[in-house]
Amino acid sequence: MRREDQLPLPKSVTKVYRSGAKAGQVEFTSNVDQCNYTIEELTKAALRDVGKVLIPKIREATPKLTGLLSRSWQRWVRKDRTDGHTELDLGVYSAKQAKKKNQAYAHHAHLVLLGHLTADHTKWVEGNNFFYQVVADNIDLIRETEGKYLSAIGDEVEAKKIAEAEEKKEEDE
Repeated sequence: MRREDQLPLPKSVTKVYRSGAKAGQVEFTSNVDQCNYTIEELTKAALRDVGKVLIPKIREATPKLTGLLSRSWQRWVRKDRTDGHTELDLGVYSAKQAKKKNQAYAHHAHLVLLGHLTADHTKWVEGNNFFYQVVADNIDLIRETEGKYLSAIGDEVEAKKIAEAEEKKEEDE
C-alpha cells in the first residue's frame, strides 16, 4: 500500500516515540469514554430543558377542579432500569413522595387521565388525554430544544459549557 493511500492518524489519539526507551513505538490513546460521557451529559441537559419547556404547558392544559393536579406536575431525568438509556419522565408525585417533598398529593391524577366511574357507579366518565395532546402539539419545540444540545456534541468545549451551565441551574433550584 502506498503512503498516499493511507489515511493520516489524528494527532489526538496517537503518539509516536522518536527517542528514548520507547523509540519507534506508536501509542494509541482512546477518548471514547470521554465522548460517551459528553454525549450522556448533553442528553441529560437536553431532556431537562425539554421538561422545563413542557411542564408549564401541561399545567396550562390540566383540567382545573381544585388546582391540585396542575400544581403537582414534575419532571425527572433518570436512567431506564431495563436498558440503561437516559429518559425524561413527566408526572405527579406518588403519595409517599408528595409527603416527603411537602407537596399536596393529587390522588385523582389517574382518574383524569384514564377515566373513572361516577360516584354512584352507574356511568363511566372518559378520561381526558390532555397530556398526550400537549406533547404532540409541541413536537417542533422539543426538536428545536434538543437540537441545541445535539449540535454541541462536535464541539467539546461548547458541550462542557452547556452541561456545566445546566448542572449549575439545577443546583440553584
